[in-house]
Amino acid sequence: MTIEHSKAQLISLIDNADLKVIALTGAWGTGKTHLWNEIRKESEDPIVKGARYVSLFGLKDINQLKLKVVQSALPVGGDSSSLTEGLMKTWKASVDALKKVHPGFLALDELALVAVPVALRDRFVVIDDIERKHASLSVDEVLGFVNEYSQNFGTRFLLILNSDQFSAPTDSPLWVAFREKVVEEELRFTPTPGEAFEIAVPNLNSPYRATAKTAVDACGITNIRVIRKAYRLVVQLLGDTGDMPLGIQARTVPSIVLISALANNAIKDGPTLEYVAGYNRGPSDFLSRHLRQGGDASKEKSEESTPAAWKVLLSKLEINSSDEFEELVVGFVRDGRHDARAIEAIVQGYQHNENRTEARNLARAFFERSVWYVTDCDDDLVDDAVKLIARVADLDPYTVTALGKQMFDLPGGAKLENDLIDGWLVHFATIADNTEFGELPGHQPLHPRLKAAIDKARDARIHSATVVDAIKHIHENNGWGHREEAAMRAATIDDFETAMRTLKGRDFKLFVLKSLDILEQHEMYEKHFGQAGMNFLEACRRIVRAEEDNRFGRLLRTLFAESKVPALLAEGGVEAERQVQTAVDCNAAVPGRLSPAP
Repeated sequence: MTIEHSKAQLISLIDNADLKVIALTGAWGTGKTHLWNEIRKESEDPIVKGARYVSLFGLKDINQLKLKVVQSALPVGGDSSSLTEGLMKTWKASVDALKKVHPGFLALDELALVAVPVALRDRFVVIDDIERKHASLSVDEVLGFVNEYSQNFGTRFLLILNSDQFSAPTDSPLWVAFREKVVEEELRFTPTPGEAFEIAVPNLNSPYRATAKTAVDACGITNIRVIRKAYRLVVQLLGDTGDMPLGIQARTVPSIVLISALANNAIKDGPTLEYVAGYNRGPSDFLSRHLRQGGDASKEKSEESTPAAWKVLLSKLEINSSDEFEELVVGFVRDGRHDARAIEAIVQGYQHNENRTEARNLARAFFERSVWYVTDCDDDLVDDAVKLIARVADLDPYTVTALGKQMFDLPGGAKLENDLIDGWLVHFATIADNTEFGELPGHQPLHPRLKAAIDKARDARIHSATVVDAIKHIHENNGWGHREEAAMRAATIDDFETAMRTLKGRDFKLFVLKSLDILEQHEMYEKHFGQAGMNFLEACRRIVRAEEDNRFGRLLRTLFAESKVPALLAEGGVEAERQVQTAVDCNAAVPGRLSPAP
């Protein structure tokens, strides 16, 4: 039932003076109280406009309830009326009378016993949060209060009830009692998610509003508080400018809304946060299933053993796969890892690579259509394939490989696949750093032509590295790869000497210190870097001989004198080798040391 329909029905029930007790029921947080406030605000009926509102939240006994009623009848902000004037006169007279009986009657709950009939006679009273009352306030007391004042004082009541608590008569004696003994008419309030969103985010100019509303509708969220939390999180993580391209909004907003709703338990039987963070990600993702060659069928079945409803929900949200963005958002809402800057960096990456994001979405849509839209014409899929070929420069080689395999089964598929591969190779030849492509988790295969091109580029880059590049990488990363190993093994005495004579300042300092560290641990490094340490030693000897009387020579002599291999700088041939081994043995207790402090 829409809000407008519910509103019209509730007004009709309120206008019927013969109805003493009306119930408005609905799920928690869907705007039942908001609906009543709207009706009261718009009504011209003085009884409705002067209605008393009482929340039972936390009330422990019936006298606290009566006190709340009295407080709701007192004038606010200097306003007055004949009712409140009469109430105040009655109150004053009651106080004077009770004082004469016993000083203890000054207690507010005793005074409320006298004031309540005046406050509620022929009035309209709204009682909210009944299910949130304190356990010590019994149902019978509340029922008795409503029944007494509706029968004896002409009071009419609107009871606002949470259907999550009163969902089934067999499960909720409280609701049975209200329904059978007190309530004359019940209106079930079931707003749509879109209507709940309009209440939660009323400003039409709010950023991301349209995308967030669509996501809320897909999730089926009607809890206004949850929607507000989700929307605030969207703005918090994406910024409040609202100028983000729609394609990037579509990539980020639905995930944030879903994760926020799940963290607030707002989706019944929804997916786990871990499932969302890992959805179609890694070796078990949708793309990988297209890349997988053979494999263990039982393992694949295990990977797919998740409720279909979870996949349906993510499909409705058009979340094709997750990446580090979802992982960080999950950590943000669940574990308190407030890494908003990392999330911002990922979003900026999406924006800077908007074309790549759009192309990847097109590729996902192609996979989806080719697998699930089994009645679509092959010619339509061919048209989609041609569009993807035109965007191939924005795709990674693994996606290209999977697309090629999928296209191959279409009419003219061999040519489509060949054009796709050719197009990507043409693009690859123009990339400045064309060795950025590593292996994906699970070692998914590449098309042979793509693999050959990437391997060739990687080999060329490995052999183009200098000893300076290698030393810098080892120092900054506390590790190395094939490129650095190749460069260090190939580095000659001349290479080390040239580097030390041309580097300046901090670059020179770090190069010499790291090279000396490698020499000190020669045996450990030799299996990776060959004779690099010894070549550095010989380069230092050359410089010391040539620069004996200047600062350059003196610096090298001082560094070696303070090192773990002080005697190596002197000429010694075989003796020098022996001293290297002795130094290694002395340092065996710290084999993992990679670089000294600069």
